[in-house]
Amino acid sequence: MQKEFLDIAAHELRTPIEPILGLTGVLRSDKTMDRAEEEELLDVIARNAKRLQRLADDILDVTKIESQSLEIKKEIINANDVISNTVQEPNNQIDHDVKVELIYIPRDHDIIFVEADKD
Repeated sequence: MQKEFLDIAAHELRTPIEPILGLTGVLRSDKTMDRAEEEELLDVIARNAKRLQRLADDILDVTKIESQSLEIKKEIINANDVISNTVQEPNNQIDHDVKVELIYIPRDHDIIFVEADKD
């Protein structure tokens, strides 16, 4: 079990590291790139760095689970608000020439318990 976990973790670590290293090299060597192209590459680097950060946090959580020291914060949330905000966010980021509509119809009496993401 532990070897399998380490194999998966090693693969998951390599996946975001490769584009970070590759794109950093491109940014250093290509002096003809315009600012918009640089920003796109920097966005990819930032997304992959955040992915690494989440992976590191997950690995720390696994060690805490194994040592039974992970604290889970339980709270009651309005799931309808969370889902509505999640559905609305992509609508705000979509090019206005593209027609995309995400619809969520809330139900009044649903009670949902979740372990909320840290972000």
